[in-house]
Amino acid sequence: MALRLLDYPAWRVEVNGKAVTPQHAETNGEMILSLSAGRERITVRLVRTPDRKLGVAISMIAMLTLLALLNAGGLRLLSASP
Repeated sequence: MALRLLDYPAWRVEVNGKAVTPQHAETNGEMILSLSAGRERITVRLVRTPDRKLGVAISMIAMLTLLALLNAGGLRLLSASP
C-alpha cells in the first residue's frame, strides 16, 4: 500500500499495533507498506524529533529574551524624569 506521505523520519507507522519501517518509492519518496491479505489496522503519527524539540526550545528562549528586553526598556522609560 502506498501512502501519500513523504518518508520523513518523524513519521511513526504501526500495523496492528506493531511498529514497522516503511519502504519508500524511488520516484517520489512516498511511504510504501507491505501488507498481508486481509484486514489491517494502520496507524501513522507525526512525533517530535530532537531537531524539532531544539527548535521549540530556541524559539521559547528567544521569546523570553525579547519580553525581558522590552520589559527592561519599558521600565527605564517610565522611570526617567524630564
